Amino acid sequence: GYESLFADSDLSSLHKDKEWENIIALVKANQSAEEKQKNIFTERTTYSGNSKEVLFQPHTKTVKEYLDNDSLPFLSINYGIYRIYFRGNSYAASHLPEVKAQLSEALQKVLGICQASEYNHGINIILVDSARETQELTGFYIHGGMSMPEVQSVLVVYNEGNQNPFSHELFHYISNDLWGMYSSRILQEGGAVYTECGNRTVIDSVTAAIFKEQKMFSLDDLINKFDDIAREDEIIAYFEGDYVFKYLYEKYSAEKMKQLWTEGFEKFELIYGKSLSDFENEWKGYILSLPVPDKYDWTNAALHRC
Repeated sequence: GYESLFADSDLSSLHKDKEWENIIALVKANQSAEEKQKNIFTERTTYSGNSKEVLFQPHTKTVKEYLDNDSLPFLSINYGIYRIYFRGNSYAASHLPEVKAQLSEALQKVLGICQASEYNHGINIILVDSARETQELTGFYIHGGMSMPEVQSVLVVYNEGNQNPFSHELFHYISNDLWGMYSSRILQEGGAVYTECGNRTVIDSVTAAIFKEQKMFSLDDLINKFDDIAREDEIIAYFEGDYVFKYLYEKYSAEKMKQLWTEGFEKFELIYGKSLSDFENEWKGYILSLPVPDKYDWTNAALHRC
């Protein structure tokens, strides 16, 4: 604010300048106008009515850049808690009934894992055809999707080869809203893969095969270096993360998982009553007991996991 101009010693020599008062007056006026606009925004976007209404927040500057541009225009429809954006002649446009059904199914899966009965915050679902289009739109080359809760949006590549990608990204979005901001990347991505795949045996088989071939990363590295590991081998990192989430969630309850989610692995022993090393031995012992099919192509199974 304008107060900082007076506090800045580097500007003290300007205080006697005849234009100083005009500068201060202009800064004060701008600050006042900005505060007034913030108050108007807060007043107009604070809703105290029926909590079951699905509310969509005004588009942020970022969302406007994505959606209200001339080079990549979108059509949109409303469906449930979603406002779905798509190109008129896209694969998604010709499969809107499937898109709606998949979004409904994904929401129920996420709410089931988060143990919530409903979710009424509006989400913009931005559907693009390819990773190249995500780069053109956002500047990032993304081959699957991107959750952006800070701008109430989920960006998803939806095409013939990626026809049901919603559970993964919606878990990212909704879990951080319902449970609080995640404390660990392994839980964030592990939970998303778990939501995507559910309790399918492919998770057991792939994880057991990775373990059998001695390609697993240590739990310590997964916790502390997840993104580095994922860049080295995304399949192994994501499936191991999934199995950490799956094992803790199914064996020790969702409530403990929610605690770990927000408090972090630093509180693991306090939450679970055992050290991380004891848990790792228990977890690996269970994985060792899982059957691995003969001549199992776990890499191909992982790529087509769900």
